[in-house]
Amino acid sequence: MRDDKRPLLLNVFLTVVGLITLCVIINLVFDPYHLNAYLPVAKTLLVVNIVCTFIMVGVIWLIQIVNYPLFDHIGTESFAKYHNQHVWRVTLVVALPMFFEAVTASLMLWYPYPHVPPVLLIYGMVLIFVIWLSTLFLLVPQHDSLLKEYNDKAYVRINIFNWIRTIAWTMRGIICVNLLVVFI
Repeated sequence: MRDDKRPLLLNVFLTVVGLITLCVIINLVFDPYHLNAYLPVAKTLLVVNIVCTFIMVGVIWLIQIVNYPLFDHIGTESFAKYHNQHVWRVTLVVALPMFFEAVTASLMLWYPYPHVPPVLLIYGMVLIFVIWLSTLFLLVPQHDSLLKEYNDKAYVRINIFNWIRTIAWTMRGIICVNLLVVFI
């Protein structure tokens, strides 16, 4: 049910516990003697950012190649109900990774990363702006339209507009691999 907050709270709790655990492990592995004060934080931000980015790369390709094309096969009678559940469940999956990806990418701009060209971090942040802005201003209005009833125009626009996010997240994934190779 959409009014049930338990899945969202469980998702938030598990994500926070998972990220805290990941941070502790990263700090112990990369700097067990705490010789470099900023390095564990910088590496933690990098790894959390990479994990969140690749979660989103996988999700966005699944949505683009599997979910959105299947909208056409739902049927107009049950589409609004299906789409309502689709939006709710996808939000449960993507909200926290998107949030942590944006926060860690922002914080990474403030930490020195040896041998990492700052332009990679800046490009990564620009892509996050592209993703968030296209989500808010292009896709959310189309989804809102589909929440009421099936609409061919909104359906086609979602398929087209989502390619912006698919390409942007794929480019972020490439940047993250480059950051990982250069930094570690």
